[in-house]
Amino acid sequence: MTLVRKLHPASLTPERCTSRSVCCVFRTMQVKFTALALALKLAMLFYTFVVDVATDQACQVLHAEATRVAAEEFVHGSPRFDFNNWEFFGNNDVLHAKLDVAAADGRRLSAVAERLHGEFEQLGFTTENFRHPYSPHMTVWKTSRDRELIKSLNARRIPDEPSVQDDVFQVVASFNNAAETSLGTEYPRSIELLNMKEKEEDGYYKQVASAFWCSG
Repeated sequence: MTLVRKLHPASLTPERCTSRSVCCVFRTMQVKFTALALALKLAMLFYTFVVDVATDQACQVLHAEATRVAAEEFVHGSPRFDFNNWEFFGNNDVLHAKLDVAAADGRRLSAVAERLHGEFEQLGFTTENFRHPYSPHMTVWKTSRDRELIKSLNARRIPDEPSVQDDVFQVVASFNNAAETSLGTEYPRSIELLNMKEKEEDGYYKQVASAFWCSG
């Protein structure tokens, strides 16, 4: 960029150059930068085209799998997903409830996820191996969204009083130490394809496609 500024001031134009060598350098640089700009524009257009095609293919896979699942795994209606036990992941900034994959519908969901992963792998959308056991979760709390609140509460606590994080950890541990922990049940009727690099106004990942995966 420094070179561009030096070679392209308002007073330095091919018509006003007094040095033939400077004019030659200017014209050469002008051609090179024009070619580079065109190449970058074409690259971006190609990238956008590739992304759009990949998105369309992913949507087709999603709808095809949802149709198959509605006729097979979940033909009798919405699956039942039971959630039990709490855990943190990341830098202890996401509290989530684990889905019981040992239950019948949990095993079916695992099979669906593995099949989708295989389809995406064949299309070159992923190079990662499918992780066994499959471990879906439901996000309960993102502490990163309440950093200012947590900071304020911790600032007001009396000496030797546990921090907000410690209190949460103790609650989570008490649930997990219980003989039987149930955190609720969900009956989802559709499956979604999300763009994790974009978010909706409510903070949820942008939905690219959605398809019903049960007949009930």
